[in-house]
Amino acid sequence: LRWARYYAGKSCAVIPIADGDKRPALDTWEKYQAERPTADELRAWFAGKEDGALGIVTGAVSDNLVILDFDGDAWERARDDLLRVFPDLAASRQVETGSGRWHVWLRCADLNDEDGQSLTRRNFPRPDLGEKTAIEFRANGHQTLAPPSLHPSGGRYRFIEKQAPIVMLPNAILLLTWLESWKRKGEQPPREYRPAATLDAEGARPGDDYNARGEVLPVLKAAGWQIVKQRGDVVDLRRPGKSDGISATWNHYPRSLYVFTTNGAPFEADHCYSAFSVYALLEHNGDFRAAAQELAQQGYGKQNGTPRSKMSVAATRAPVNGGGAGAPVNGGDAGAPAQEESNGMLPLPPGAQIDYTLGKEACPWLDNYIAYSKKWSPRAYDAYHEAIGIWLLSVVAARRVVYPFGGPKYTPLYIALAARSGITAKTTTTKIAYNVLDRAGLSFLLTAQDSTPHRFINDLTLALPENFKELPTEVQQTRMARLDFAGQRGWFYDEFGKKVQAMMRENGVMSDFRRLLLKFDDCDTSYEYGTLKRTDAVERPYLALLANLTPSDLFKVAGQGGELWSDGFLARFALLTPPRAYTRNRARFPKEDMDIPSTLFQPLQKWHNKLGKPDLLEIDILDEKGEKIGTRYKIDGFPVNKLEASEAVIEAAYQYHDGLLDLTEKTRCTDLDASYIRFTEKAWRIAALFASFAGGSTIEIQHWARAQAITEHWRMGLHNLYEQVNHKPEKTQAAEIEDKILNAIEKLSGQGDAAPTAREIGLYIHGYGTTDIEPYLKSLVAAGVLESVKRTRSTGYKLSVD
Repeated sequence: LRWARYYAGKSCAVIPIADGDKRPALDTWEKYQAERPTADELRAWFAGKEDGALGIVTGAVSDNLVILDFDGDAWERARDDLLRVFPDLAASRQVETGSGRWHVWLRCADLNDEDGQSLTRRNFPRPDLGEKTAIEFRANGHQTLAPPSLHPSGGRYRFIEKQAPIVMLPNAILLLTWLESWKRKGEQPPREYRPAATLDAEGARPGDDYNARGEVLPVLKAAGWQIVKQRGDVVDLRRPGKSDGISATWNHYPRSLYVFTTNGAPFEADHCYSAFSVYALLEHNGDFRAAAQELAQQGYGKQNGTPRSKMSVAATRAPVNGGGAGAPVNGGDAGAPAQEESNGMLPLPPGAQIDYTLGKEACPWLDNYIAYSKKWSPRAYDAYHEAIGIWLLSVVAARRVVYPFGGPKYTPLYIALAARSGITAKTTTTKIAYNVLDRAGLSFLLTAQDSTPHRFINDLTLALPENFKELPTEVQQTRMARLDFAGQRGWFYDEFGKKVQAMMRENGVMSDFRRLLLKFDDCDTSYEYGTLKRTDAVERPYLALLANLTPSDLFKVAGQGGELWSDGFLARFALLTPPRAYTRNRARFPKEDMDIPSTLFQPLQKWHNKLGKPDLLEIDILDEKGEKIGTRYKIDGFPVNKLEASEAVIEAAYQYHDGLLDLTEKTRCTDLDASYIRFTEKAWRIAALFASFAGGSTIEIQHWARAQAITEHWRMGLHNLYEQVNHKPEKTQAAEIEDKILNAIEKLSGQGDAAPTAREIGLYIHGYGTTDIEPYLKSLVAAGVLESVKRTRSTGYKLSVD
């Protein structure tokens, strides 16, 4: 009864549900599709009922409530596609159903279709994701079970986020138009919403054209709205006359204004407005006809670009305004990041742009991995899931994938996750990749996480340890498996930033690491490392490196004009850095045990087996008497899987490379020149991994389109890092100490101490006493980053999990 009254207070019509069923426990409930039950009816139905289920009638009777119900084995991908296209719905109230799937709750100001007919229930199948995958739109005349109802299977409905609002859309037409495209057999849903009026040869309507490419922020600023900050593709805005807080957001994808404030006239609170609506309301007092006429005079409504043809190289070019070039960085998305100049990043020249929707299906496995990684590390920066998934492919390739571009080239990738400790879940997200690789039985492809240069090189030689026969059988088997790919390894370096600083000391042993990393990226035939006592040789060196660091690690060694830029060291890395204004994600972790699906690890196993194993020769080592005293190994044959590249790919690669060179000439920042020159090479490596993993022998345009979109994500990360390294906050020292504290808590927690004290944290980071640490701990607690925990005689601290 308490829940029934709660929903009734939220303008919802509530009805009883039969025990163990999903149908109403009423002979007829047609009456309640038009009017809400009375308080007496609710009491009669629910008083004394301890558990069970209740339903909410959707549609006009519940203040135009609409439920989106995702169904089928691939429901998560269907949901992610929709939320990527309508990102404001990601903030709307969401429910985990009793069967483990999701509902999204929203409201529509108008629940009529384009013909003025009442919207009821519609089902939109997704044939490309399987026969049963679909999304159901429920409006007038239907009902849905609501939290905390019990599903017939025994599961309970629950809110994903109890405080989430129910987002209001102006109408359902935009949503239904996009969903309708799913019904076309064999056709993928468009990656972004396209206006109902097609941009064909006769031209679009001015309003539709303005929705696609019109500049809205200047219109809002002219009306007194202030830009507070930009978070990727989302711009936070403050209404006129307000001195703090956020009143609305403008999202460049799908280009809509969502208003929170009740004092933002002419906009209403909890409503979403298209670009054309914003223009008409602010510039023409809501006269849409006059707004369209003026836009037509400005040139809107004319045809933009030429019809695309997948057979034409020119067809792969993206439009300069609108289109795929403005997509946000979301895991599994084939789009490139929004291109902005706030961090010094300039948009690609038109000739270098590409239609990123071509890469939508370049690597379904990567999309699955991103979705899984997001589930188990929901607080991570989005771009990390994608980058770590690509690193996994690079590890498994192990120098066996070769592409032709200026000679035989290989696919090693160096990726650095660069962000403040404890904010973006770098280590947590990386552990997911480790678990997947281990489940695939391929963890032997990894080398030790931390070691000296000499030990690292020795581990990559064709040699077994001297005590090999004394090792347990299981360890012997692992060492023999590693021997097959001795010089081809994946490497995760958790505290790489500290090692980078040591690498800059020319006389230190760590400086050797800097040189060998440069050599390994080149994939020479062999690499030798010598000391006074011995020389070790690595045959066919190959390294897929994943590293964690913080911007503060690079303040002293990678500032403007720093050597790490000029010698090309950092240019070898994909630098994944959130924007400076990035705020911590407070999403909650799943409660169930982690279970790695076979769709993630089995494809890696099959690909590894298909690529083949090296042929090793066993050579006896004899003493002076000719008696065997040991065994050494030699590579007698190494598998090579050669790929070709289509003409369209070769042309696109040259255009991308030339476009990047053009950008280096437009900027005065020579520090990033080496990085720009290597982006094309990174795109080649990614595209080759996609093509080989798909089982083909040719790199096709879909592989290149997805690869270029990813390197554009990385280009944004590069600019974010460079900006943060060279524009230190006023309290740089405080930020560095906070980073050290967060890192210490994360490490100490991993060693079994869930809530270390200020003294223990100070001992871990060296040189800091309790009085030095406590002010920063209090600040982090006040900011919600840490939680304080009472211990027997002191206070402990842990990362916040609210």
